[in-house]
Formats: sequence, C-alpha cells, structure tokens
Amino acid sequence: MIDLSKNIPNIFILGAGLGTRLRPLTNNTPKPLIKLLNKEIINYNFELFYNKGYKDFIVNIAYKKEKFLDFIPILPVNIKFSIEDSPLGTGGGVKNAKKLFNLKKDTIIMNGDIIYDFDIKDLINFYNKQNSPLTTMVLKPSNKGNVTARNNIITSIRGQKSNYFKESDKKYQFTGLHIISPDFINLIDDFCIIDTYIKNLNTNKLIAFIEDENLYWSDIGTIASYNKTTKYLKENYKQLKILKINI
Repeated sequence: MIDLSKNIPNIFILGAGLGTRLRPLTNNTPKPLIKLLNKEIINYNFELFYNKGYKDFIVNIAYKKEKFLDFIPILPVNIKFSIEDSPLGTGGGVKNAKKLFNLKKDTIIMNGDIIYDFDIKDLINFYNKQNSPLTTMVLKPSNKGNVTARNNIITSIRGQKSNYFKESDKKYQFTGLHIISPDFINLIDDFCIIDTYIKNLNTNKLIAFIEDENLYWSDIGTIASYNKTTKYLKENYKQLKILKINI
C-alpha cells in the first residue's frame, strides 16, 4: 500500500526510447526533452507529481543520454538516472532500474512522452483500496481501445483474453500510467511490460482505474500528435486542472 503521508520512493518515468516517429524533432533530442510550448515534456510529468507533494524520480535513459545528464528541470525535483547502453523496452527498463527502487514499495510508471492533466492522488487512493493487485492500469474509455475490463478487472489486452473475459466487456485505451506491486516486479521477464501483463491476465489481479474521459490526455508519439497537442494547449490551457501552462 502506498503511504500518502510520504514521498513515494518509486516514481519511474520511461525516457529511453528512440522517438523514431517524432523525427526530425528527435534527431538530436530524446523525446521527453522535446519542448512543448515553453517547457520540455518531462517537466509536465514532474509537475503532475510535484503539485501533489512528490519530488523523487527515477528516469531511464539510453538514446542521447548525455542530453538528460545536462538537463536542469524547472522544479526542484530529485532525479536518479537508470542508464541503458541501448533501449531495453518497458519491461527491461524496469528490471534494469529496480536496483534504484525501494523494493518494498509499489512503483508508479509513466511514459515520458505523454501529457496528462490528471490528479495522481485519485489513482493512489483507488489503488490502496484494492485487494493486493499485481498492477493497476489507468484506462480511458475508447471504442478503438485494445484493453477490455469489467468490474475494474482487466479481461483482455491486445486480443489476448482472460478466463474472466466476456464479449460485452467495455473497451479502453491504456494511457501509459500504471502502478506495479513489488511482487509484479519479480515477474517481469519480457522486453515489453505489456507481455508480462498478458501472461498474468488469469490471476484477475490486473486492475483497471477508469479515469474521467473528460480529462485531457495526449500521447506525443508522432509529429501529427505533437502539433495537435500544441494547438490544444494554446487554445485550452486555462481549462487545465493540474498542469500549469504560461502562454
């Protein structure tokens, strides 16, 4: 159970990807350090937690890692870097970084290329009410999503179905924000952490946090998405609840 009275030791931001689909923006810059309006994407991620009292982060780095080592965040946060010679994927990244984790604590994982106007304490409060989950994934309602859930239990991922699955289960999109338990860390043996999730579907301990679909979320994975997000934030920044943007 996550202790809300203290900083969470394990907040892990994924920053090691190549950002191939974002070229030329990533020719010389890793994805999380691309500027979106007036600050780097990763600064928005730090802000999400810092505004709720959390300031300690672990970030995995590989591509253009020297840019991270020279990076100075806007907020007074503490960063430990998990260095990879080449990207190890989400699963490999967690395994490589766990030497920096407090292995008695749960770990929040966040993709380093998403913008999310989300109250992290809503997720933590929900997680603490669950019965020993292996993981809790934050999901958005989406008819095109490749995750299904019922009664907050994830029943399929990428077409792989659990024994609990029903055809009537609702579809969702994974946001790239999740919490994993210490027990789950020991189960990870895949390049992609989603593959380990799939292997454990039948435990019924993969839990879905269904967020308010009106919350703003964007995956900055492509040039088109980057441009769309920039436009949205310029036009709607005053409506954001957690993130702060100065235009």
